[in-house]
Amino acid sequence: MKKIFFIILAIIGLCLTALFILGYFESKAIEANLNKNKEEEEYLLSLQASDYYEKAEQGDARAQHNLANCYYFGHSIEKNYEQAAYWYRKAAEQGLASAQNALGSLYRIGQSVDKNDERAVYWYRKSAEQGFARAQHNLGLSYFNGRGVNRNFEQAAYWIHKSAEQGIAISQSTLGTYYLNGLGVAQNDSQAVYWFRKAAEQGNAQAQYNLGLCYRDGKGVRKNRIRATNWIYRAKRQGFELIYE
Repeated sequence: MKKIFFIILAIIGLCLTALFILGYFESKAIEANLNKNKEEEEYLLSLQASDYYEKAEQGDARAQHNLANCYYFGHSIEKNYEQAAYWYRKAAEQGLASAQNALGSLYRIGQSVDKNDERAVYWYRKSAEQGFARAQHNLGLSYFNGRGVNRNFEQAAYWIHKSAEQGIAISQSTLGTYYLNGLGVAQNDSQAVYWFRKAAEQGNAQAQYNLGLCYRDGKGVRKNRIRATNWIYRAKRQGFELIYE
C-alpha cells in the first residue's frame, strides 16, 4: 500500500508540474516568437533600417517585416513598438506568415496594440495554416489554455505536434508532457520519452529534467540512475528548478 501511495503522489506531481510548466513557459514562448532565427538575425545585422524603408513603402512584405523587426529590437534605429506594430500589420495583411505570428504575439501581450486574445488567435491561425512552426506552437497553447478560443486539448496537441515535427524544441518538450499525462492524446510513456529526448538534445532544460525523471522512474524507458542524474544535472545547470522534487 505504501508503494501504491507514493506512485499516486508521483502521478499527481507530474500532472501539476505539466500544468505549471505549460503556463510558465507560454510567456517565454511569446517572447521567443518575436525573435529572429539565426540566419535572419545575421542578415538583419548586416543592414540598416534605412535599407528596408523604401521597399517597405513600396509594399514589399519582407522589407516591411524586417523594418518592423528593426523598430521592435532597436536595431540601427530607436525602439518604437507602435511603428513595429504598424509594419508587422502591413506585412501580415499581405500574408507573410512570420509577420502574422509576430502581430499575434503583440495582441497576446498587449504591446503597442490593445490586448486581445481573440485577435491573437486569429493571426496565429493565419500563420499556422501556412506552416509557420512558432505560430503552430502559439495556437496550440491558445487551445490548451483556452485563451481567445474554447479550451480543446485535442486541438492543442494537434498544433503542438505540427510544430514539434518541424524541430521547435519547446513544442517537442510540451508534446512530451502531453503524452506523459494523456492530454489531448492517448497516454504513452514511450512517446513522451521520444519527444523529451528530441527537445533535450537541443538543450531544452524542461525536457532534460523530464527525461531525467523518466529514467529515474522507469517511465517509457528502463530505469537508469546514471542517465537520470546526467539529464537532471544538465537541466539544473541551466538554472531549471521545479516547484517540487
